[in-house]
Parts: sequence; C-alpha cells; structure tokens
Amino acid sequence: MLEAVVAGLLQGLLEWLPVSSSGQVSLVLMGLLGVAPEYAYRFSLFLHLGTAFSALAWFRSRVVEAMRGGEVLGFLVYSYVASLVVGGPLYLAASGLAAEDRLTLVIGLLLVATGLVLEASRRGGERGGVPGGIDAVLLGVAQGFAVLPGLSRSAVTIAVLALRGYRPGVAVEYSFLASIPVTLTAGLYEALGGVEVGVEGAVALAAAFAAGLASIGFMVGLARRVRLGPFLVLLGSIILAVYVPVLIGIV
Repeated sequence: MLEAVVAGLLQGLLEWLPVSSSGQVSLVLMGLLGVAPEYAYRFSLFLHLGTAFSALAWFRSRVVEAMRGGEVLGFLVYSYVASLVVGGPLYLAASGLAAEDRLTLVIGLLLVATGLVLEASRRGGERGGVPGGIDAVLLGVAQGFAVLPGLSRSAVTIAVLALRGYRPGVAVEYSFLASIPVTLTAGLYEALGGVEVGVEGAVALAAAFAAGLASIGFMVGLARRVRLGPFLVLLGSIILAVYVPVLIGIV
C-alpha cells in the first residue's frame, strides 16, 4: 500500500514539471520496488488518470468553455487527433523496448534531449490567445512522441508553443489543457488492458489526484520562471552514467 501512495504522489508532483513523470515513476517502481520494466511503464501511464482529473478540476472553466464549442474545442480536437496518430505506433514500440529491459537507458537519453529542447524554448515571444490549428497539430505531434518513457510531455509541448512565439503563460496553460484528453485515454486504456487496479491502484490514483491538485498552481508559476533545462540534462547524464555500464555489460 505504501508503494502505491509513493508512486501516486510522485506522479502528481512531477506531472506539471518539465520532468518526465512516467519516466521517474517507472524508475522508482523498477529500482526500488523491483517491478518488471514493461509493467512499470504501463502502471505509470495508468496513474495519469489521477493527474488528468486534477487538471480537469483546475481548468474546469476552460473545459466547460470547450464543451460549448469554439476555438478551445478546436484546439483540443486537433491536438488530440495528432497525438493519437503519432503516439499510437510509438506506444507499441515503447512497450516492446520496455520488455527488452532497455527502458532505463531510453529514459536517460530522452531526459537529456528534453533538457536541451527546453533550453532552446526560452526564446518564446508575446503571442496570446488560443493557439490555432497548425500550432495545435504541432503540439499534438510533440505530445504523441511523449509516450516514449523519459520524454517529458509538458516540456516538449511547452517548448513547441514557446518556439511558435506564445507567451510562457499561454504555453503552459494550453500544454496542460491538451494533456487532459490524451492522458485520460492512456490511463483508461491501461486500466482496461491488464493493469491490476484493485485497492492499491485506487489508492495510487487518489494520491496522484490529490498531489496534482495541490501542486498544479505552484507548477504553473514554476514553469514560467525557473530554468529546468540544465537540471534535466544533469539528471539524464547521471542516469546514463549509472546504467549504461550495466546495460552494456561492463559491470
């Protein structure tokens, strides 16, 4: 039960940072709890249900606006479809990779890439308003790639909008809004596809929801002000330094 609470809290806290929540939760489940790589990856996706509901609660007025149609709904539809087109095949590839026990190496490499992308995105401009169709598709493509374990969804989607000239606040808001339909889909897919929910799964979801709801406001402000790119590069480099020798059989 304690493991479920820890995994849920970690998912809730990290989902809103430009740090891969699924990558970090997978590392904890594998390294500290001895969970098999493939199941750790799938359970980390399942936990996104909790943070999806915390985002729904936080952005409830925006969600209601989208349900009435208009630009926000169009943004969500375009980004969601693009995410599915890109993320579906990559999910199958990532599942196969996890089964071959190379998940940790991929996490390290992609955390380094995430840090570099985030640093490049610091030149965001002054555009406001709802991102248009092209921007929504570009964000959706980036979000689809984030199905790969270790690649931060929030980092790459914020980076896309910042590089398209949107203000940091706009980039953060629409990055988080775009996460809702795709993370609901991923979480429900895993819940129906073999992840054992049970009491521990429900507790983990509740912990993810509570931590995500309590921290999302702080994370929005943090994403606007703090340079986390160098931190991600350092974290990924440490992971590679530790695990590459193991994976290639040096130690």
